[in-house]
Amino acid sequence: MRIPRLSRRALLRGAGGLAIGLPALEAMFEGKARAARPKRLIVFFTPNGTNRPKEFIPAQTGTNFVLDQESAPLQAVRNKLLILSGVNYESAKKDIPSGGDLHSIGLSHMLSGVKFVNDPRFYGKVSNQSAGYSGGISLDQYLARKIGTDTKFPSLEFGVCTTTDFGVLPFSRMISAGPNMPVPSENDPGAMFTRIFSDGNGTSGVIDKAHAQRRSILDFVRDDLTRVGGLVGANDKKKIDSHLTAVRDLESRLARPTPMVNLSCGMGSFPSMGDPLDKANFPNTTKQMMDLMVLALKCDATRIASLQLSWARSTLIHTWANANKSHHDMSHFGSTPELTGVNVWYAKQVAYFAQALAAADEGDGTSVLDNSVVWWSSDVNDAIIHSFDNVRVFLLGSCGGALKTGQHLAMGGQPHQKLLVTLMNAMGVPENQFGDATYGTGPLAGVLA
Repeated sequence: MRIPRLSRRALLRGAGGLAIGLPALEAMFEGKARAARPKRLIVFFTPNGTNRPKEFIPAQTGTNFVLDQESAPLQAVRNKLLILSGVNYESAKKDIPSGGDLHSIGLSHMLSGVKFVNDPRFYGKVSNQSAGYSGGISLDQYLARKIGTDTKFPSLEFGVCTTTDFGVLPFSRMISAGPNMPVPSENDPGAMFTRIFSDGNGTSGVIDKAHAQRRSILDFVRDDLTRVGGLVGANDKKKIDSHLTAVRDLESRLARPTPMVNLSCGMGSFPSMGDPLDKANFPNTTKQMMDLMVLALKCDATRIASLQLSWARSTLIHTWANANKSHHDMSHFGSTPELTGVNVWYAKQVAYFAQALAAADEGDGTSVLDNSVVWWSSDVNDAIIHSFDNVRVFLLGSCGGALKTGQHLAMGGQPHQKLLVTLMNAMGVPENQFGDATYGTGPLAGVLA
């Protein structure tokens, strides 16, 4: 077996802790089996479920399923899609008599599968009910502890406008490090860019220095880039060029405007992405976060990631989707063209992200999406009655062949603890239970390949 000339974790290194990851290259995998390709788990959350649950979940099972209007954008990645119907947040249903807000309950159970911590201090903050954080560790954080040591970041938590209109509340936090231990997501793409491409602590001043001098961070790694270029073939060089072009494009979109040092130099200021906490910038910030996630995943900076768009019980007004009322308010008045437009917009974001992962070549004919599983999830199913039955389980990617994609499977009312075990097993962790095991153990039957 030939020894690869480059490590899978090879980086372009520069001064001040700057470290730019490389995509999968042929030179990294010479003589290695496909099993060497890393697996990845991504949780992609959009709020308030759907008001068309009967239509949203295809009526047809098997490979001949037909996507509804609200999920039609996923047609572009249909063969990479695995829809599981009949999966219930059974443990969340048991929490309903506690008096907690159902959106908060659903969000807290979604990734942990355990009873939520009802905190009376949150009573009346959003509704005439209390709320609380999860009572256990979320699946992503558990897997980060199991396999996260193989990457620069055990996990990365991305978010867009996740703080509620009333401040940071349990509705804002879907990730949990343990009982009543919420993990915040990063809502600023610029801060996340700096974190990914610096020493991981956000302390490097190289990126700010580059922008102040009207330079790219790529200027600081040119010596290392020259060295790597001498070790790879023509195909790998094309991949590196394409990757660096994507980095530079994202960098230019994220760079903050800075005072001109020399107005006669003829160079304008870097374009501003605007305030990431401004709801009017929600679409732009969402795209930037997705592009950052793709870069981080294909460079193996992390194998566990999440993206939370808005917050459970979201009152965001999606003007860009031709809506003029809050998402949550609309969800309580039945299906309307405006509400469908909001849900279609969210589906388009999922499709964009999946297609970007599918376009990221792993160097062996497979893509990053092929070796990942993306769970498009939500806090409830039917937003009007806040149902925890038949919750959204749209999975994209086969996780390295572990999942049978291109089909819709009916699970017949199985507890979602079994879904969490299924995802854990797909990621290569062969354990038999997760969350409250009284609701079920083992994986969902017929889902793993």
